[in-house]
Amino acid sequence: MKILIGGGTGFIGQHLVKQLVFKKGYDVKIISRRSGPDHITWDSLYKNGLSEYYDAIINLSGENILQPFKYRIDGEFLDKVYSSRIETNGFLSKCIENSENPPKVWISTSAIGIYEPHRHNRYTESSETSGNCVISKLCQDNENASKLSENCKTRHVISRTGVVLGRNGGIVYKTWLPFFFGLGGRIGSGKQYFPWIHIDDAVGILEHAIDNETIKGPLNVVAPAFDTNEDFTREFSKAMCRPALFPIPDFVMRTVFGPDFSKVVLEGQCVVPEKAIQSGYNFKYPDLKSACQEVSRWMTFTDVSK
Repeated sequence: MKILIGGGTGFIGQHLVKQLVFKKGYDVKIISRRSGPDHITWDSLYKNGLSEYYDAIINLSGENILQPFKYRIDGEFLDKVYSSRIETNGFLSKCIENSENPPKVWISTSAIGIYEPHRHNRYTESSETSGNCVISKLCQDNENASKLSENCKTRHVISRTGVVLGRNGGIVYKTWLPFFFGLGGRIGSGKQYFPWIHIDDAVGILEHAIDNETIKGPLNVVAPAFDTNEDFTREFSKAMCRPALFPIPDFVMRTVFGPDFSKVVLEGQCVVPEKAIQSGYNFKYPDLKSACQEVSRWMTFTDVSK
C-alpha cells in the first residue's frame, strides 16, 4: 500500500510513519519543504499535483497553537496557524479532486476544539459543532477546507484529535521537568474535562481508519475515558513518584497563551470516541493510569533538556 503523509516529521507523524513502514511494510512518502529519499516537496505538489497513485493521503501538518507568548510577540501568529492547517488541507483536497486516479481514503486533521467547552455535555461525532470561540472557528474552517466534492469517490475521514500523551512530544514533553522537580499541579480549577489519547492509540486509530471502509466523516481520536485535568495531574504525578502541589492559576495561562488559545486548557469538553468503539478498535491504553505509567517510564532528565 502506498501512502502520502503531510506533517510526517511531527510528533504524531513520526510515530505513524514508523508504524506504517516498519510494522505494516507500507510504502510511505512524506510531504516536506525539502526533497530527499521517500520525500516529496510541497512545491512539487503545487506544480504537478498528484503525479502518482496513493492508496491513502493523510495530512497531519499544522502550527502548534500552544506556544508561550507567541501570540504577543508575533502579530501574524494566528495567520500562520490558519495557513499551516487550513491551506494545506484545502490544497490536498483539491489535488485529490483533480487527480485522474484519486486515493481510496483521505484523512484530514482537525481537533476536539471544534466542540464548545461545557461542563456536562458529552460529544460524539454527530454532535453539533457551532462554537463561536477562535479555536472552534479555526477547526470549523479547517474541516470545511478539507471537504471533497460530492462527485469525488475518495472516502474522507476527519480526525478530531485530543491531547496526545507520549514521551517525545506534546504535553508530557513540556511538563515533565516541572513534575520531575515537584513543581507540577492542576491548571485552573482542574475540574475541566481533559480529552486525552495515548500516542500509540492515536496512531492506531489512524491506521484503523485507513483499513476500515466503514469509517468516514468526523472521527474522535480520544480515549474512552472521561477524565479531568485534575485526574491527569494526580495520575501523572503518581507515575513519576512526585508531589503535585503547585496549581497554575487561570490568569497565568491567559498571560502566557493569550485569552483565545488558553481556552484549550482552561475549559474542556467531554468527548466520546463513538466511531472507534463501534467499528471495533481496541484501545491499548483505555485508562489514564496505564497511559501515564507508560509515558513516564524510562524518561530521563537528558530526554527533556536537549
